[in-house]
Amino acid sequence: MSGYFRLLNVLVILFYVPAIGFSVTMPWRVSSGVMLFSKTITNTDNSYNSATGVFSCRIPGYYYFSASLLKNDAFTSFATCHIRKNGGNLVKAFTQPGAAPHKGWTAAETSVYVHLAAGDTITLENCTDLATWDTQDGSSYSGFLISADSV
Repeated sequence: MSGYFRLLNVLVILFYVPAIGFSVTMPWRVSSGVMLFSKTITNTDNSYNSATGVFSCRIPGYYYFSASLLKNDAFTSFATCHIRKNGGNLVKAFTQPGAAPHKGWTAAETSVYVHLAAGDTITLENCTDLATWDTQDGSSYSGFLISADSV
């Protein structure tokens, strides 16, 4: 029986997949086109680099990413932001200013369910009109592993 339990322990260790995910808020600037956030709520395995705004995949599988951005609509320009994989656009969040007298705050939201291989990167970038995005906790960006690839 002891050999059975040792084998079971080895199998559990081999198939253990750590929790992978991050959630950030308070966008504060764009660096090399990537939106950076000043407050990290969760970053379970440090796959998200808050200094560069880059999520780097360590465990291949299916991931879910979402961005919810609040924009001050008192300004007259539209604003966009893209979730990108390896530099290519996946999805876009878009907001357009309202017509007077309906100025206020508008939200731009987007999400994507995507397969990543080890080494793939995800960023939130090509964000226009950063000066009008909410820099408090009204905007957030998150991502997490849904299902790891089979070994």
